[in-house]
Amino acid sequence: MSATSALAEQALTMSVWLPPAHPLVSEVLVPMTDDIKTATDGRVSVRVLAVPLAPPSGQFDLVANGIAYCNGRAELYAWPFPHLRTG
Repeated sequence: MSATSALAEQALTMSVWLPPAHPLVSEVLVPMTDDIKTATDGRVSVRVLAVPLAPPSGQFDLVANGIAYCNGRAELYAWPFPHLRTG
């Protein structure tokens, strides 16, 4: 992987089945997306969808099929950018 592709901007979509006002969304996930953008100097941004694309049982499939990159439950999917893994 070239240095240019590793530093390319990534715009990710997060599908969450909870309503936007739920504390997990408003107090954890949305601030986390701000932290991701700050930590990556704006190279990675995450848009949390206001309306879920699937019910809870379909969230994994959204990520597995590339429709959403994350769903708020990191243990349910494999991070799609191996060069960004921390562990």
